[in-house]
Amino acid sequence: RSDWSSDVCSSDLAPPGQALSAQEVVERLQKAYPKTFSTPPTPLQVGIHKAIRASKPALLEEVSMVKIVKALQKWTRQDVYLQALTERAPRVDLDGRPAGKVNHKDAVSASKRLKLRRGRRKHWHSRNEKDRDAKASEIEKVDASPPMIEIDRGTSHGLQYSHRKLHKV
Repeated sequence: RSDWSSDVCSSDLAPPGQALSAQEVVERLQKAYPKTFSTPPTPLQVGIHKAIRASKPALLEEVSMVKIVKALQKWTRQDVYLQALTERAPRVDLDGRPAGKVNHKDAVSASKRLKLRRGRRKHWHSRNEKDRDAKASEIEKVDASPPMIEIDRGTSHGLQYSHRKLHKV
């Protein structure tokens, strides 16, 4: 596994005030390299960040390598990208040409990551469902409780009552 952050030079750090989000940088990458950053995604060449740094088009001139690396991480962590990482699937360079193939290790890693995500989502969905059920039972308890009654002692008029709000008569 390549550590992209080790390839980022201190001169590549973002200047103050550069406020592009990772998604905005992804959109610029898609405009600059439409054959590479296409939908659905195709596996990228290993070390593509180095190729981007070497060819940096006008759209990405003011974008730091730190931002580009974060955008690449966002792109390559999508479920659809991970699903494309199947063994021997072609990887593409910045021109959309074949640049190697996905190896067994990368394919297995992507598969494990997807499986882990699905498990987490299933856990969160079931947890949220339990929370919704608990809240629903709380509401049922409140609705089943006797209505609140408050008497206005200053006048002969009482208050109309309901489960939630008191209204003057």
